[in-house]
Amino acid sequence: MSPLLLMATFTGFGFLCFGGGYMLIALMMHYFVEEHAILTAEQFGNLLSISQITPGPVGINTATFVGYLNGGFFSSLGATIGLAIPSLTLGFIAVIYMRKYRENIYVSGALGAIKAAAAGSVIYASTVMLGVSVFSRQIPWREIFSGKLESDFSFSIAGAVITAAALILKLKTKLPAGAIIALGGFGGAILYWCKLW
Repeated sequence: MSPLLLMATFTGFGFLCFGGGYMLIALMMHYFVEEHAILTAEQFGNLLSISQITPGPVGINTATFVGYLNGGFFSSLGATIGLAIPSLTLGFIAVIYMRKYRENIYVSGALGAIKAAAAGSVIYASTVMLGVSVFSRQIPWREIFSGKLESDFSFSIAGAVITAAALILKLKTKLPAGAIIALGGFGGAILYWCKLW
């Protein structure tokens, strides 16, 4: 994929990025892994992991990494700029007009619906993350509901333990998300070193 095509692709993602970068995970997973097979599910999971531990928004970091893996520096630059342009443009427009129209019933209704759709996308992104960390591949919801679960679907106890520990830490402590992610990485390294993963 050329840098310009990658930039155009991420510009399209940027116009759909309501709710933040986590909403983009579902779009990127579908486009790069399922539809075009540019990345494997494991590569995509690794990209998400890296984008979590590097400074900056998850969407921009993921765009940068996807672009770099796909075509080097210029693809990385194109993907990053492509994702940023719509957000900056729409954010600027929103700041100008939101004060004037925030009481409008249509604007309020649209914002409420966008929040709900973004919440659904974030929940889907969570299943994608579970699919690349706890299971051998993305959770096959269609297969589960049809009763035809393929045999290559497996469960990682180590991944489930780290996921549960991270959830408990987030709910029970005031640790920042970055510290929990770093602890998860440390725990995973120890489990891998002990050959438990």
